[in-house]
Amino acid sequence: MITRRNFHSGSRRWARLMLAFVLCNGAVLSHSARAAEIEVLTQVPSPVIALRGGIERGDATKFANALQDLGPGGMVVLDSAGGNTVAALSIGRQIRAQGRSTVVASGRLCVSACALIWAAGSQRMAEEDSFIGFHASYIYEDGKPIESGMANALIGAYMNELGYSQNAVMFVTMAPPKGILRLTRAASEHIGMPYRTSKEFIAYVNIAQDRHSVTRIPRDLRTPVEVVSDFY
Repeated sequence: MITRRNFHSGSRRWARLMLAFVLCNGAVLSHSARAAEIEVLTQVPSPVIALRGGIERGDATKFANALQDLGPGGMVVLDSAGGNTVAALSIGRQIRAQGRSTVVASGRLCVSACALIWAAGSQRMAEEDSFIGFHASYIYEDGKPIESGMANALIGAYMNELGYSQNAVMFVTMAPPKGILRLTRAASEHIGMPYRTSKEFIAYVNIAQDRHSVTRIPRDLRTPVEVVSDFY
């Protein structure tokens, strides 16, 4: 399901704060949906797509439609326990092709196929208490999960397309079907899949703005909780 919400702001500073509030507050996300929901926030300087719930066949098409509505720029916020591998790889390719950033908010989950989508971000963001994890792709035979050589080969090719090393490919397919290998900060650096927290990203943006004489992000703005309340 694709839904759209409008968010109006009196200042372009919200564009730079959009990342901070989605990272620091989970109010925009929920595990309640069984099938993936794609929520589009339009008419904002920095548009956001929120993908939550189980990833199924056909979701790549829904995601493509959402991207057309947004145009260039923006980020993808993820909260999912995974789902269909082929659909996830297609969504990830769309994200990388458009140079979008991926985000897992504070206290939120992105594992299995969802983590493969997150890996496609041109910039990847998460908080220290975000849970991002990988395991080998699998199919069910006689009611039991069996690793799928074909699906894991597709994952390897996908990771190669994204520019990741063999270490990264091994990491994302190492855990058994019913296990999860969590991506820690140290592991992310080791396999070449680093990410920034919201504070680190804001500092990064401020440095870039200083170089181009652009107004810095103010430090006395409303809290992420107060910003989220404007959606409801």
